[in-house]
Parts: sequence; C-alpha cells; structure tokens
Amino acid sequence: NNNNNNNNNNNNNNNNNNNNSNNPEKQIMDIANAYNRSSPQCRFKYMLYNKVDPSQVSQYQRPNNVSVRMWEQAQRNNPDPKTMVPCLVVGFEDLKKRIAKQNRTKQQYRQQLVQIQDKIAKMKERHDIQTKVQIENCRKVHRQLAHQVMLIIHRIQVLQTHSLGLNNDEISYRKKLEGILRELAKPTQYRAKLHELSSIVGMQEDRPTDSLSSLDADNRKLIFDFLDMQRRALAQLTRTVQKDMRDLRTMDHGLSNINSKVNY
Repeated sequence: NNNNNNNNNNNNNNNNNNNNSNNPEKQIMDIANAYNRSSPQCRFKYMLYNKVDPSQVSQYQRPNNVSVRMWEQAQRNNPDPKTMVPCLVVGFEDLKKRIAKQNRTKQQYRQQLVQIQDKIAKMKERHDIQTKVQIENCRKVHRQLAHQVMLIIHRIQVLQTHSLGLNNDEISYRKKLEGILRELAKPTQYRAKLHELSSIVGMQEDRPTDSLSSLDADNRKLIFDFLDMQRRALAQLTRTVQKDMRDLRTMDHGLSNINSKVNY
C-alpha cells in the first residue's frame, strides 16, 4: 500500500511539472521573477565584500533577503574574515551603485595623493633653502673661529720667540708673507674682485622682484634672507681681508723689529 501511495505522489508531481512546463504563462512569470530584484527567484544575486573596521566585523549579520546557504557560502569564501564582511548585490542597479562608489573613493584617494605630494614638495623646497642658509652660517662661524684661533696662535708664537733669532724656516716664511702682502696690495687683484662682488650684490638688491611674484610669502622671505646673508658674508669677507692685511703689516713690522734687535 505504501509503495502504491509513493507511486501516486510521484505521478502527481510529474504531472504538475508537466503542466508547468506546458503552461506559457508560468514560464513567462518565471522569467520575469528571474529579473525582478525583489523576487526570491532573482537570478542576479552575488555576494561581494566590504572592508570595515576589525572591531565592527561582528556587528554584520545575515540580512533577511539572503538565504542561509548563500550567507554560509560567502563566509567560507571570505578572503579576510578579520576585516571584510559579505555584502549582497542584486541586479545591475546595485552593481552600478557599487562601481560609482568605488570611483568616488578612488577619486578622493587621488586628490589626497596630490595634496600629499604638494606638501612634500613644499617641505622639501623649504628644507633645502633653510639647510643651505644654516650650512652657510655654520661655515661663516667656522671661518671666524679659525681666524681667531690663528690670531691667538700668532700672538703666543710671537711672545715665545721675541727674544730669539730667526731660523731658516722662519726667514722663508717671512718672505712668503711679504709676497702675500704685496699680492694683496695690488689694486687689480683681490680688492678689484671684492668691489666686483659688492657691485653684483647691489645689483641683486635693486633688481625688480616681479619674477618672484609666483612664489608664496614664505619662499620669498627665505630667498631674500639667503641673498641678504650672502651680502653680509661678502661684507664680512671684505672686513676679514682688510684685517688680515693689517695683521700682516703688524707681523712684518714685528719681524723687522726682531731682526733689528738680533742685528744689534
């Protein structure tokens, strides 16, 4: 009897399937439901993944319009369960919205990248200018300290040897100093170069600054400070050379006195 009942049920199901397959209206409805986004029979469903904060992953649960089988399958295929959660996409409209959102995000990243590159370029430019100024200031201080040390060494040496006669090396060194003094005293040598450099600096100060109008205020100030530092360095160099010439004359006078005492 049970076998007869099962056979009857199978026959009824087959008859229903045959009736459905032979029913054009039912076939049309199945096709329409396959394209209908709100229908459970929609064929255009796919699970994608969104990247979220790891602390919020547990808050995302299965939506009501997602079957248990599809959700579990998406969880198994998740490439990074710690930071990504499944997201249902239904039909072309959802896919189009997702692509548009990705394009907006990509454009935002590009804009942020351009801003970061501009900031890095400005920081690098400012760093280069400031570093050059600082290096030049350090060189200037080093030259001044070296000059002072040389003067102290000279005075100590004169005090130690004022009662002694000159040896051959000292006589040779005296001749070299006298030659340097004569070279510095020539009007067409170092003095002319110093005057030329001073004139160039003066021309730079008088030059219009319209070509710098494209720079911002900070960069213009850095450039002006650097040019002013050059002008002050040239002025200091002029004073140093003049002072060295006076020191050379003093040394020459001192050596002459020592020779006169020795000869006496």
